[in-house]
Amino acid sequence: MDWSKQANDMIKTWTGTQQKVWDAWLNSMQLAAAPQNPETWQKMIETWRGTVKQALESQLQLTQMWAEGVAAAAVNVPGLPGLPALPTLPGVPSTAVEWTRQVLEMTRAMTDTQVRFSENWFDLLKKADPSTLAQGWDMGQAQKIMATWQDAAQKAIDAQNEFSRMVVKVAGDTANSATKK
Repeated sequence: MDWSKQANDMIKTWTGTQQKVWDAWLNSMQLAAAPQNPETWQKMIETWRGTVKQALESQLQLTQMWAEGVAAAAVNVPGLPGLPALPTLPGVPSTAVEWTRQVLEMTRAMTDTQVRFSENWFDLLKKADPSTLAQGWDMGQAQKIMATWQDAAQKAIDAQNEFSRMVVKVAGDTANSATKK
Protein backbone atom coordinates (compact mmCIF):
# COMPACT_ATOMS: atom_id res chain seq x y z
CA MET A 1 0.00 0.00 0.00
CA ASP A 2 1.47 3.38 -0.93
CA TRP A 3 1.86 5.99 1.74
CA SER A 4 -0.56 8.47 0.15
CA LYS A 5 -3.39 5.90 0.44
CA GLN A 6 -2.35 5.25 4.04
CA ALA A 7 -2.41 9.00 4.67
CA ASN A 8 -5.88 9.35 3.17
CA ASP A 9 -7.16 6.40 5.22
CA MET A 10 -5.61 7.85 8.37
CA ILE A 11 -7.17 11.26 7.72
CA LYS A 12 -10.61 9.70 7.21
CA THR A 13 -10.27 7.68 10.41
CA TRP A 14 -8.99 10.67 12.35
CA THR A 15 -11.86 12.82 11.10
CA GLY A 16 -14.35 10.12 12.08
CA THR A 17 -12.78 9.86 15.53
CA GLN A 18 -13.00 13.62 16.03
CA GLN A 19 -16.65 13.56 15.04
CA LYS A 20 -17.34 10.73 17.51
CA VAL A 21 -15.67 12.67 20.32
CA TRP A 22 -17.76 15.76 19.62
CA ASP A 23 -20.90 13.68 19.28
CA ALA A 24 -20.12 12.16 22.69
CA TRP A 25 -19.89 15.65 24.20
CA LEU A 26 -23.21 16.63 22.71
CA ASN A 27 -24.76 13.35 23.87
CA SER A 28 -23.45 13.90 27.40
CA MET A 29 -25.10 17.31 27.50
CA GLN A 30 -28.42 15.88 26.33
CA LEU A 31 -28.31 12.96 28.75
CA ALA A 32 -27.40 15.27 31.61
CA ALA A 33 -30.81 16.88 31.22
CA ALA A 34 -32.58 13.67 32.23
CA PRO A 35 -32.77 13.02 35.97
CA GLN A 36 -30.51 10.13 37.01
CA ASN A 37 -29.94 8.30 40.23
CA PRO A 38 -26.37 8.81 41.54
CA GLU A 39 -25.15 5.27 40.79
CA THR A 40 -26.41 5.31 37.20
CA TRP A 41 -24.95 8.78 36.79
CA GLN A 42 -21.49 7.64 37.95
CA LYS A 43 -21.58 4.62 35.62
CA MET A 44 -22.61 6.82 32.69
CA ILE A 45 -19.77 9.25 33.39
CA GLU A 46 -17.22 6.43 33.53
CA THR A 47 -18.57 4.92 30.30
CA TRP A 48 -18.32 8.28 28.52
CA ARG A 49 -14.84 8.83 29.95
CA GLY A 50 -13.67 5.44 28.70
CA THR A 51 -15.18 5.94 25.25
CA VAL A 52 -13.62 9.37 24.78
CA LYS A 53 -10.24 8.21 26.10
CA GLN A 54 -10.25 5.21 23.77
CA ALA A 55 -11.16 7.39 20.78
CA LEU A 56 -8.38 9.85 21.57
CA GLU A 57 -5.81 7.09 22.06
CA SER A 58 -6.90 5.48 18.79
CA GLN A 59 -6.33 8.65 16.79
CA LEU A 60 -2.80 8.90 18.18
CA GLN A 61 -2.09 5.21 17.47
CA LEU A 62 -3.36 5.55 13.90
CA THR A 63 -1.18 8.58 13.32
CA GLN A 64 1.83 6.73 14.76
CA MET A 65 1.23 3.73 12.46
CA TRP A 66 0.84 6.05 9.46
CA ALA A 67 4.06 7.92 10.33
CA GLU A 68 5.95 4.63 10.62
CA GLY A 69 4.57 3.59 7.23
CA VAL A 70 5.73 6.83 5.62
CA ALA A 71 9.19 6.43 7.16
CA ALA A 72 9.38 2.84 5.87
CA ALA A 73 8.29 3.96 2.40
CA ALA A 74 10.98 6.66 2.43
CA VAL A 75 13.61 4.01 3.16
CA ASN A 76 12.35 1.97 0.20
CA VAL A 77 12.57 5.04 -2.08
CA PRO A 78 15.95 6.45 -1.03
CA GLY A 79 15.99 9.22 -3.65
CA LEU A 80 12.62 10.61 -2.59
CA PRO A 81 12.99 14.37 -3.15
CA GLY A 82 11.50 17.19 -1.12
CA LEU A 83 7.93 18.32 -1.53
CA PRO A 84 8.19 20.76 -4.47
CA ALA A 85 4.85 22.56 -4.11
CA LEU A 86 5.56 23.60 -0.54
CA PRO A 87 7.62 26.72 0.17
CA THR A 88 11.09 26.28 1.58
CA LEU A 89 10.74 28.39 4.69
CA PRO A 90 12.29 27.83 8.10
CA GLY A 91 10.19 25.34 10.01
CA VAL A 92 8.33 24.09 6.93
CA PRO A 93 9.08 20.42 6.26
CA SER A 94 10.85 19.69 2.99
CA THR A 95 10.31 15.93 2.86
CA ALA A 96 7.37 13.65 3.42
CA VAL A 97 9.09 12.12 6.45
CA GLU A 98 9.68 15.53 8.06
CA TRP A 99 6.09 16.56 7.35
CA THR A 100 4.81 13.30 8.80
CA ARG A 101 6.92 13.74 11.92
CA GLN A 102 5.43 17.21 12.42
CA VAL A 103 1.90 15.87 11.90
CA LEU A 104 2.60 13.20 14.53
CA GLU A 105 3.91 15.78 17.00
CA MET A 106 0.90 18.05 16.39
CA THR A 107 -1.43 15.08 16.85
CA ARG A 108 0.30 14.19 20.14
CA ALA A 109 -0.03 17.76 21.42
CA MET A 110 -3.65 18.02 20.33
CA THR A 111 -4.51 14.62 21.83
CA ASP A 112 -2.87 15.60 25.13
CA THR A 113 -4.94 18.79 25.19
CA GLN A 114 -8.14 16.89 24.39
CA VAL A 115 -7.38 14.31 27.10
CA ARG A 116 -6.82 17.04 29.72
CA PHE A 117 -10.00 18.83 28.63
CA SER A 118 -12.07 15.66 28.70
CA GLU A 119 -10.68 14.54 32.08
CA ASN A 120 -11.56 17.92 33.60
CA TRP A 121 -15.00 17.79 32.00
CA PHE A 122 -15.74 14.31 33.32
CA ASP A 123 -14.37 15.18 36.77
CA LEU A 124 -16.77 18.12 36.84
CA LEU A 125 -19.70 15.97 35.72
CA LYS A 126 -18.83 13.25 38.22
CA LYS A 127 -18.98 15.74 41.10
CA ALA A 128 -22.32 17.11 39.94
CA ASP A 129 -25.54 16.08 41.61
CA PRO A 130 -27.58 14.54 38.78
CA SER A 131 -30.89 15.36 40.44
CA THR A 132 -30.16 19.09 40.52
CA LEU A 133 -27.96 19.29 37.45
CA ALA A 134 -30.80 19.41 34.96
CA GLN A 135 -32.59 22.07 36.99
CA GLY A 136 -29.54 24.32 37.15
CA TRP A 137 -28.62 24.20 33.46
CA ASP A 138 -30.35 25.96 30.66
CA MET A 139 -30.14 22.99 28.30
CA GLY A 140 -31.05 25.14 25.32
CA GLN A 141 -28.02 27.33 26.02
CA ALA A 142 -25.79 24.34 26.77
CA GLN A 143 -26.80 22.73 23.48
CA LYS A 144 -26.02 25.99 21.64
CA ILE A 145 -22.56 26.02 23.22
CA MET A 146 -21.99 22.39 22.25
CA ALA A 147 -23.25 23.05 18.72
CA THR A 148 -20.83 25.98 18.44
CA TRP A 149 -17.96 23.79 19.65
CA GLN A 150 -18.99 21.08 17.24
CA ASP A 151 -19.17 23.56 14.36
CA ALA A 152 -15.74 24.98 15.22
CA ALA A 153 -14.27 21.48 15.47
CA GLN A 154 -15.81 20.52 12.12
CA LYS A 155 -14.33 23.62 10.47
CA ALA A 156 -10.91 22.80 11.91
CA ILE A 157 -11.22 19.19 10.76
CA ASP A 158 -12.28 20.30 7.27
CA ALA A 159 -9.36 22.74 7.00
CA GLN A 160 -6.87 20.13 8.18
CA ASN A 161 -8.40 17.57 5.84
CA GLU A 162 -8.02 19.92 2.87
CA PHE A 163 -4.43 20.77 3.75
CA SER A 164 -3.59 17.10 4.27
CA ARG A 165 -5.12 16.14 0.92
CA MET A 166 -3.01 18.80 -0.78
CA VAL A 167 0.21 17.65 0.87
CA VAL A 168 -0.58 13.97 0.28
CA LYS A 169 -1.22 14.67 -3.41
CA VAL A 170 2.03 16.61 -3.78
CA ALA A 171 4.00 13.97 -1.88
CA GLY A 172 2.36 11.15 -3.86
CA ASP A 173 3.15 12.87 -7.15
CA THR A 174 6.72 13.41 -5.98
CA ALA A 175 7.10 9.78 -4.89
CA ASN A 176 5.66 8.52 -8.17
CA SER A 177 8.05 10.66 -10.20
CA ALA A 178 10.99 9.51 -8.04
CA THR A 179 10.19 5.83 -8.58
CA LYS A 180 9.83 6.31 -12.34
CA LYS A 181 13.39 7.67 -12.65
